[in-house]
Amino acid sequence: MKVSLRPCFLLAIILPIFSILMVSQTVANHTCSLIVYYSDKCDIVSCTNACVDYTGFYTAAGLCFPDGCHCEYDCPPTTLS
Repeated sequence: MKVSLRPCFLLAIILPIFSILMVSQTVANHTCSLIVYYSDKCDIVSCTNACVDYTGFYTAAGLCFPDGCHCEYDCPPTTLS
């Protein structure tokens, strides 16, 4: 009995984790089209240009995320009036 229950126990642990990862990946893919980090007062063009390689490195314009979906841009103080 114990031997036959062990695979089920492992599945009960692995499946929820796997499904959570899949859901979070789907949400991440959907947020790619929503430019949630941009403000219309920010220089979106320079932020996008700085993130063309999407390698996850910090740039002068913002932070490039490794998923290549979005770029978090820090607005210069002059645009935050």
